Formats: sequence, C-alpha cells, structure tokens
Amino acid sequence: MATRYPGQIDNNLTLPNSIDNVTAVKSEVVNRLKDAIIALQTELGVKPSTTYGTVRSRLDSIENGLNSLTFLTGDLGGTKESVRVIGIMGNPISETPPNLGQVLRWNGLAWEPSDASGGGSTVTFAGDLSGNSSSQTVIKIQNIAVSSTAPTDNQVMVYDAGTTNWKPTSLGGYIDCVAVSGKFTVLGVGSNVFTNAGNVQVNAGDFTIESCTFECVLEATPGETAEVRLYNLTDGGVVSGSLLSTSANTPTYQSVSITISGDKLYEVQLRITSVTPGSDDGASCTNAKIRIKY
Repeated sequence: MATRYPGQIDNNLTLPNSIDNVTAVKSEVVNRLKDAIIALQTELGVKPSTTYGTVRSRLDSIENGLNSLTFLTGDLGGTKESVRVIGIMGNPISETPPNLGQVLRWNGLAWEPSDASGGGSTVTFAGDLSGNSSSQTVIKIQNIAVSSTAPTDNQVMVYDAGTTNWKPTSLGGYIDCVAVSGKFTVLGVGSNVFTNAGNVQVNAGDFTIESCTFECVLEATPGETAEVRLYNLTDGGVVSGSLLSTSANTPTYQSVSITISGDKLYEVQLRITSVTPGSDDGASCTNAKIRIKY
C-alpha cells in the first residue's frame, strides 16, 4: 500500500497516546507508522537540519542565498566575481582569441578579431590639412592658403592681400646696440688720447641688415674739438668711416653710416684734438650706440 502524507501536522488529538494493556494496537497501524517514518527519512536524509537547527531554517537559508545571486544577461556573462563581456549592444562577440594588434570587426554575425589592415579604408585629409594618416601638411590657416615659399631666419607669417595667402615676410625694424648709456667725459692731461668710453657686442649675423649707423651726442669744452670713433676689438682696427667730431660746447647729436658684419665686439673711443690740453679742456659723449635697421 502506498504511503500517504497527512494533509496537516498531527497532534495529540489526531494521534492520541496509547495506554499499555488498554489500547488495542493492530499491526496495520504499526506498519503504516513505520512506512511513514521510512518515507520521511528517505525524503529528508540523515540529520538534514545540521547547523541550522530545523529543516525549515535550512530551507529559508537556501532560499535567501538564491535570492542574493546575481544573474548576468545580455552583453554580460560569467559570474559577478568574474564578469565577461560577451556582446556589444546586443551583438555577440566571437570567442576566438585575438592576436597582437588586431581589432574587432563585424562579420555579419558577430564581432571577431581581425587584422587592422584587412578591409580597412585609407584616411585622406582635406580642408586645412593634406596628406594621409601617417603624414600631414598644413596647407591653409582658417581656410586661407599658406604659401609654399620656404621661410628664412626671423621671418614671420603675414597675410598678402594680393595673392590672398599667408607667406613668410621679414618685418622691418631697428635694433640699438648701446655702448655708452650715460655720459662719459675725458678731461685735462691725456684727454687728447683716444680713451675707451664703452664696449658693445653686436651679433650682426642674426639679421639681414638694411643699413647701419654709429650715433652719439657729443660736446667739447670751449675752444676744443671732440672726436669719437668706433674700434673693432675682434678684428683689431678702426671701423671705416666711423669718426664723429664737433667743436660745439653744447650737446650735439652726431650720426654716420657704417658697414658691419658678423659677430664682433666694438669699443667706443673718445678724445679731444688739442696737442697740449689744459686741466679744464675735455670732451664728453652720451648714448653712443650702433643702430641697425633690418
């Protein structure tokens, strides 16, 4: 006869206590109880509660554990401890291992590793750039063409309205190389010998020189003539045409055109022309400089 489970939990009313020598016991009742016990043991196993106290507590723990599981779906696979991206925007990724330098390419069914050059397109630049993905050249600035003329030292980029493009151009200007910034005076005995009034280093090789002048403010004591000249210390010699002179006893601006080149050190030299100067005889120069126009 098949074992039947009760529809509810029994108690002392549904299963009353038996009294020795009073309650009649049939073997059928004992056998049904035995079968029920064996069925429960078979169903639950040996000590199914273990550390949980009761079978109900153990089942509750299992249910809570199942509820805490994270199920990865869609583009994610694996477990929450080891998540794997298995798709991109719902499109599967091939499990084929990639090689170094490969990219993911869509094959119509899945994203799969593929060589970057395979089926790739060549990048061509336009607008202000020309060239390809490995070499570019700026040919315009804000859509205005840049001249192909090669620039030289110290040139700048200037817009030419005539050709409507940017082109390298030398900007004109002046550079003052000052040897005597204040006032220098020779006086009395020895003032008739050229004396160093100041030095200046000129790197003329850095410029395209249009013109050059030697300038200063010069004056002499009454009855005397003041002279000032430029001496090339690097090459050892007076700069040709650099002599300036005045007999004025008030500050007088003097200027003369000269020619210089290369990187040289110059000295400004001052004297009076008197053969036997007195103690009050002398001359002075102020703001002696080499002015370069480029």
